Amino acid sequence: MAAGRTLVVDTDVLRSSGDVGDPTSRPVLCARFLQAVVEANHKVAVTSAVFEEWNRHRSRFALRWLRVMFGKKRIKFVSAVPIDLEAHLLKVLRTDKKRDAVLKDRHLVETALAADRRIASLDESVRGLLRECAAAPEFRVLASLVWTNPAIVAESAVEWLRRGAPDEAFRHLPTVPASA
Repeated sequence: MAAGRTLVVDTDVLRSSGDVGDPTSRPVLCARFLQAVVEANHKVAVTSAVFEEWNRHRSRFALRWLRVMFGKKRIKFVSAVPIDLEAHLLKVLRTDKKRDAVLKDRHLVETALAADRRIASLDESVRGLLRECAAAPEFRVLASLVWTNPAIVAESAVEWLRRGAPDEAFRHLPTVPASA
């Protein structure tokens, strides 16, 4: 099987995953997404900080998934690519609450920049804030990031993984609709 992409999977996906329930429920959609990562031969990029967060906030399903991923040597420890968010956030995001939300999840961006620029996260508010930032010239690097939310059925995240997690324009931060 061909080598897949190296993705960043937010802790919220691992924490929410479970294989019991309605097929369109968040836990089942997250579990299917994680299983598709394995089946489509993708890797997952983590920093030591992200890995510690995963260990604090994971489901039983995610623990089994992590064992499989480690067994297949598909967890890739990377050094985050630091970007100067603070200096520009004051210009783009007008409230401390918004800036703090982006800074709290900056590790997603910095880890994705060290990998294949693909992020899987359930956090629609941070996605929206990053979309605002990506439209500003100071944050041009954010425009190259590809984002998917495994819990939004219309995004077809599992099928996207099976197709090799291609670089689709509609998944880029500046073009992701706010109501996705």
